[in-house]
Amino acid sequence: VAQQLLTSEHGADLGGEERIVTMLLADLSGYAALSEQLAPADVVTLLNTYFALTGEIIDRYHGCIVEFTGDGFLC
Repeated sequence: VAQQLLTSEHGADLGGEERIVTMLLADLSGYAALSEQLAPADVVTLLNTYFALTGEIIDRYHGCIVEFTGDGFLC
């Protein structure tokens, strides 16, 4: 979006546009209980792996993560 605004001759079109999109809200099932049993470093490793793998798939389909919420995300 930022790139489109910077390269557009007309700037922002405040009228908006209609699109058909897919939204995904995901989190890890049982994360709270699991995180209590793991060492902090293992929790970080788990989350980094989870976000890296799901991020690759989201990128492959030209999606974007809008918000991280602890162990989950909205894209």
